Amino acid sequence: MTISRSRLVDATLSRWYHCISRCVRRAHLMGDDVAPGRKDWIENRLKELDEIFAVSVGGFSLMDNHLHLLLRIDPEVASAWSDSEVVERWFRLFPPRCSDRKPLKASKELLAARVGNVDWVVGASKRLSSLGWFMKCLKEPLARLTNKQDKCTGAFFEGRFKSIAILDEESLVSVCAYIDLNPVAAGIAETPEASEHTSIKARVELRTIGPVICRLRSLVVWRPRRLAVGLRMSFDWFRLKIDESLVRCVKGCGVDLRWGSI
Repeated sequence: MTISRSRLVDATLSRWYHCISRCVRRAHLMGDDVAPGRKDWIENRLKELDEIFAVSVGGFSLMDNHLHLLLRIDPEVASAWSDSEVVERWFRLFPPRCSDRKPLKASKELLAARVGNVDWVVGASKRLSSLGWFMKCLKEPLARLTNKQDKCTGAFFEGRFKSIAILDEESLVSVCAYIDLNPVAAGIAETPEASEHTSIKARVELRTIGPVICRLRSLVVWRPRRLAVGLRMSFDWFRLKIDESLVRCVKGCGVDLRWGSI
């Protein structure tokens, strides 16, 4: 029996959720051999949604026929936004369009009208902190894009996405390792840092840019400060646990993990 998403996702129970979505019939519709660039589009879209929503991306792994996301919901962040900020964020997601469906810049009159509509602002604020709306804004544009590219109609993903609540710190570390090691377990990459379109590769690349980025010490991908809120541990301890888990998992697979390069 289908269970309402509101009963599956509860910020008072857990902030962290492991979300999984598979392509229809588990076909490799995101593979570079089928359609080059789709994984790049998803990764860029995740960065964009991470900036707009009060939902943060803590980890991701984009495979040929499915994707894994580690997401954190922060409804109190959305509650702290001003009405005008809510409207501006919403129009970044859904800009007004002209008759030919091309996006337009929102006029001052339209912005003022939305800000003056209290009920609309409250509803938009809730949606901007919703896990379901985050996934909708990721999956729906992708489905439209791929259908246009393939000149077909129909679903791109099979059914609803799975959302699994992460209830404790040990589970959080395990899910991090599981997501980042997906390409290694599938035999696509030899080491996690060589895994394309994964959060661990993004972190490795960020840490090699310069000392400023070296503050990134947790499972955070793009915004370390905001995601750190609510974690009852130090960054150093948490990163150490992730590293130990990854080393243990990879060694169990018989793969040589060269952590000296990270």
